[in-house]
Amino acid sequence: MNSDDIYKFIGYAVAIIFGFYIVSKSLNFQIKAIEHFTCKTYDDDDDDDLTNDERRERDKEKTEAERERKRNENEIAETVYKTIIRKINIKNNKLLNREFSPIGQNVGLIEEYNKLIDIYIQREKINICNIIYNKGINISFSNIINDLKIKCEKIKSLSKSINYIAAVTSGNDLVEEIEYDTDEEPEEETEDKESAQDRTERKEAEEKLKDELIETNDSELKYNSQDIECIQKTQPELQTKYTELLTSFINEEKIYIVDLLLSIGEDLTTYDSNIKQIENHNINISVLQQTESILMEVFSGGVSGGSSIKGKGKRKRKSKGKKGFF
Repeated sequence: MNSDDIYKFIGYAVAIIFGFYIVSKSLNFQIKAIEHFTCKTYDDDDDDDLTNDERRERDKEKTEAERERKRNENEIAETVYKTIIRKINIKNNKLLNREFSPIGQNVGLIEEYNKLIDIYIQREKINICNIIYNKGINISFSNIINDLKIKCEKIKSLSKSINYIAAVTSGNDLVEEIEYDTDEEPEEETEDKESAQDRTERKEAEEKLKDELIETNDSELKYNSQDIECIQKTQPELQTKYTELLTSFINEEKIYIVDLLLSIGEDLTTYDSNIKQIENHNINISVLQQTESILMEVFSGGVSGGSSIKGKGKRKRKSKGKKGFF
């Protein structure tokens, strides 16, 4: 046998040994994987190796652990109520009963506040129209979207918040029952009640404020009506093109979203970045849809808000000082 044959047999032997090594490693991994997915857990299933006494002891420990968990959670709930919720409820009830409930009894004042918020909402809708009108032929998505977002968010906040006025000033819906200890006197009974003089002064102040609100609301409604009347005179062709432009922007945003969704499947490392962009595009779509709805609302006279105002003059708004009215 020559040296070439010897080297050939040695090579075969090494290859066979290496093959057996790979196969054994693979089988060992598969056996461990099968054991991992099929083995029983002593915590969840009965084990044949345990005696009846051992099973009873194990079940007893599990039951006691579950009881301890429930006790701890109930103690946490009681602590959260006494240290946080109860204090907030006492403070809220005090404000509702002594500050807002008396105001709620003045129905006329509450009506004027509601009217004021409606006028603010109306003004923001007019501002949205002006954002688009002021751009003229230079209008583009990038130079209107941020301003539209700000205005739409204000409308959203005002529209939601106005619904809370009745609930807060009535004092009934939000008042919570307070649990007092047997040796604890309710706070409401330990503080002085409103005196007759204080009540008279408060009512006089409320009536004065209501008169100021009436004057402010009447003048601001007049200004809004003038602006809306001016916008409604826009040529129908331009009205149509503005709404079509917004629809085009919306479709463009939808295409961007789909493109980002498809790219997630191509590269999983871009998931977080793409999701943030998708969220922003969805916000843009919501803003554009709301803007489109507001434009159509103003064009049709749906936000006129009051009687048609004849005659136009230069705006002269009265300063209301610290009240911050228009």
